Amino acid sequence: MVVAVVAWLGLLFLSGFLWTKIAFGTQGTGWLYLPAFGACVVFVLVVRVFGGAQLVFGRSAPWLALFVFWFLIRLILDASTISDVLGYTIGYAEGILFAVPVGVAIRLLLDALSESAPGMLRWWAAMLLLAFNAWSAMQVEQAALAANKGHWLYSYFYNDTYQLSGALVSVLALILAALLVRSVYGQGRGMTRIRNWALVAAAALAFGVIVRLAQLLGSNSGPAFVVPVAVLALATVWVALKPRYTRRRGRRADEPLSFIRALGSVTVVAFCLLVTCSAAFLIAVASGTIDITRYRAFGFDEASLFNQSVQSRLHILLGNFPKHLAHSPILGNFFVHRLTTGEGTYAHGLLAIIPHLGMVGSALFLAMLYGVGVQLHSQWRESRGLQQDRRLALVAILLTLWSLSFLLLTTFFTNILLWLTLAMFAPAVRLRSCAVQ
Repeated sequence: MVVAVVAWLGLLFLSGFLWTKIAFGTQGTGWLYLPAFGACVVFVLVVRVFGGAQLVFGRSAPWLALFVFWFLIRLILDASTISDVLGYTIGYAEGILFAVPVGVAIRLLLDALSESAPGMLRWWAAMLLLAFNAWSAMQVEQAALAANKGHWLYSYFYNDTYQLSGALVSVLALILAALLVRSVYGQGRGMTRIRNWALVAAAALAFGVIVRLAQLLGSNSGPAFVVPVAVLALATVWVALKPRYTRRRGRRADEPLSFIRALGSVTVVAFCLLVTCSAAFLIAVASGTIDITRYRAFGFDEASLFNQSVQSRLHILLGNFPKHLAHSPILGNFFVHRLTTGEGTYAHGLLAIIPHLGMVGSALFLAMLYGVGVQLHSQWRESRGLQQDRRLALVAILLTLWSLSFLLLTTFFTNILLWLTLAMFAPAVRLRSCAVQ
């Protein structure tokens, strides 16, 4: 039980750190949260290892190591200042060497909380974390209004770091999605079912508050990412995913068919949730409960429209990408955009890997994604009969695919969302309980 409490504290400290950065951008405080988070991770790791848990490496580990090695070579050789190196390695927004260990640590804490806490303790832990994040989102808004930073039209806040805020609220959504999937216990009967419904309702509220805040901060990417994450997580906990068994020797039924059935069930529930939420939103707008002019996605200033953001990304991709690629197609140059078209003019998306890391880095990235795919498939096949394991394995596949699709044409390839998603759902290193063979 002590391990579960410390794991919960670690997730709480990390959430607190992220909220300080969402609220105040690069000027945020809260750096003491990180050492506290690290201490919790070390404690859980040491106790579980001495308790018999085995340290295992995922299928993606060797390819991830090779990709990071090439990434560091290119970054160090091409950087002109030490701040460039630090920002893309240990920076909390774009640092790969920050995102990957944090993602692995989050998975470690979530697993420890799920496997070490009794049912009621696990439920209370999840409820308190969801409540803390919903409360934090509301506090950010209230603090900004109290400081007279309100804006009457598009955004409540004068926020120059809205893209960073959007990425970090998306990180929190991923953590809460995994927490929800790990905390709902089976289908449940009686009080267990009531607790499950309460947990789902709390998660839906937390997701809703986060989506609203992301828009008020001026971010379109945050809500666009969080809404599918929330819908997929809520749909996954709704359906039964216990594997079927054949009559002969109790063997599992064919896994591909099992996955297709699960995917179909989640798709139907997710569609129903989207329709319901869309209808509720339209009713709220029609009744005047929601004033859409406060939201950037519905503003009337041309520069604030969502399609304008998409068009600008396509313009950069079509105009600058060929010039960047022609500079050094084989080995790449990490700052090729500075040398050719100017600061910040890189292609916003995963395709930026090609000119920045060259064909060599691109091949290693694809090999790493193949290793991630193999690991996700292995996690699905090896998940035990408990529905929590099947749900986690399924939502890991769905959210990894969604993150890759979303990031394909939205942001630079070092963004924390990509690497934290891969590290959380297909961890290169993880602990396997001695009870799991």
